[in-house]
Amino acid sequence: MGVDNDGNTIVRFTNPPATWGIANGLHFNVNIALDLGDFVTQTGIRIADAVNGTHYSFNGAVVTDHDYTNIADDNTATSLNTHALDPGYDLLQQVPTIEDVYDTDTTISGTGVPGATIEIKAGGKVIGTGTVGTNGIYHVTISPKQNENVTIEVRQNTGVGMSAAATTTVKHKVSEIPAPKVNTIHEGDTVVTGTGHTPGNTIITDSSGQEIGRGSVDSAGKYSITLTSSQPAYSILNVVETDGKDTSPITQVVVQAPIPNAITHIDNFSASQDQYITGTYTGSKVAKIGLTVDNAKKPLIKITPGNGNFSIFTSTYGITASSTVLVTLYDANDVALTSGNSVSVLP
Repeated sequence: MGVDNDGNTIVRFTNPPATWGIANGLHFNVNIALDLGDFVTQTGIRIADAVNGTHYSFNGAVVTDHDYTNIADDNTATSLNTHALDPGYDLLQQVPTIEDVYDTDTTISGTGVPGATIEIKAGGKVIGTGTVGTNGIYHVTISPKQNENVTIEVRQNTGVGMSAAATTTVKHKVSEIPAPKVNTIHEGDTVVTGTGHTPGNTIITDSSGQEIGRGSVDSAGKYSITLTSSQPAYSILNVVETDGKDTSPITQVVVQAPIPNAITHIDNFSASQDQYITGTYTGSKVAKIGLTVDNAKKPLIKITPGNGNFSIFTSTYGITASSTVLVTLYDANDVALTSGNSVSVLP
């Protein structure tokens, strides 16, 4: 048994032990009964459908042993008026389909012959098996998830053997990271703050294409990044969030002009009733605040930079209704930022 150059399957039958005499003009009949089902089972050779839906032709010849030289004047032939003998052949030709697979997927889906067994491989290893549903769709859980560019192979077995493989290449699933939010930045600021999306992701800030700061979003979704240097007013900063593979859209911010260091309001103070002098201020460099009472400078008090509010405890300062009280802002090095603002002291 073999296959000739035209792709036809050739079956050769060996005569039983006997002595045959072949002479010119001798005619004889040879009857062959072929069980095609048993033939397929024993040989594993599937019988393809007839070409273009026509019919099967069976050709015979009398040949010599070993070299199969044709020694008869005529070949014999018969035909079978059907275009399909082996239902299993058609089933084997049906290759399952496979939908796009991404590196985040734990399930692979596609279509196949209802009831067929699905086998999924990656790198020659089985990573999932399942069954095609009655609707012709399969959903198979795989383990582990596959990396980008890995080739996935899906085969189906309808009961007559494994089909050829449907293949696809794993794609990268682009993360939809939203653009980070950035708080206002002023000239002189060396820290950029704001909120991000996924805790642990890195925030990158750059100016004119140069990275000038990097940090991480904390568990509360906030970040605080120290810049390599303060940025001048009206320069543009680009802030993005990344998980190491994908990057969010850019949040673009313009550095604002510096906020003047100034006391913007002081509440009226009653020497007999109040213990605190309170008010508001501006200025990103403000780090301390101090009182001068009747020309006597009191110890400086630390305040939170950028908070905008201050409250000074005065019970030990001996302030009276006739006292002259000034409030002054200082930077972190105790350098005065303002010349002193008067407090309206009431009885």
